[in-house]
Amino acid sequence: MMSRILPFALLLIAIGTCIRTGRSLSPTEKAAWKLVSAPPMSGLNSKSIDILTLGHRGIFDDIATIWIIQFLGDKELVKKSSAEDVYKAINSFTRHQPRLEGIYLLSCFVLALDFSHPEYCQSISVDGLKAFPDSWRIPMTQGFIASFKLQDDLKAAAFYQIAASRPNSPEYVARLAKRLSERGFANGQDLNETIDMLSEVPGGTRIIEILRDRMSNQVTPPRPGGIQ
Repeated sequence: MMSRILPFALLLIAIGTCIRTGRSLSPTEKAAWKLVSAPPMSGLNSKSIDILTLGHRGIFDDIATIWIIQFLGDKELVKKSSAEDVYKAINSFTRHQPRLEGIYLLSCFVLALDFSHPEYCQSISVDGLKAFPDSWRIPMTQGFIASFKLQDDLKAAAFYQIAASRPNSPEYVARLAKRLSERGFANGQDLNETIDMLSEVPGGTRIIEILRDRMSNQVTPPRPGGIQ
């Protein structure tokens, strides 16, 4: 019985402490308060967190998610924090591969759209795909970022292809992946970085084979710099 009650008690204590601390700060202390910081215990390894939560990892995931959503939703976030600090705080959590799909999507959109730093999204998305191997929303989001924010058609195609291979993904995703990959090959973009990324993603090996097949079927090899 205690093994079930204790983790929930720890959650309530942590939330209560955060609320009480925030309310008791003076105006001067609030001005000096660091808006963005890593969630409690996120600096530990995943095994240690499992031990401290008595096997109830969901408790840690819930606490850390509340912690991160608090600063991601703050209207002063862009003014008071840097993209690097936000990324480091988020990555300290996502590296544990929490089972909360929305945190990967929200984090990526904030970094790419609010801070205009889409390059921070990929490692977050890869963590998300390790936690949710069947997700199509995570690779779909990363495909969008790669295409519209990074202008990297080939990498976007790879992520859209991952999304298309997942159960229940929309039918148009596969068509979009094909168009983007063909455009990327026509522009002479290098496959190496894309292949390195895919090697970290569950199911990515099959996507690498598809991309290599398409590259080998090119009738006219692209010239350096994308000039035909």
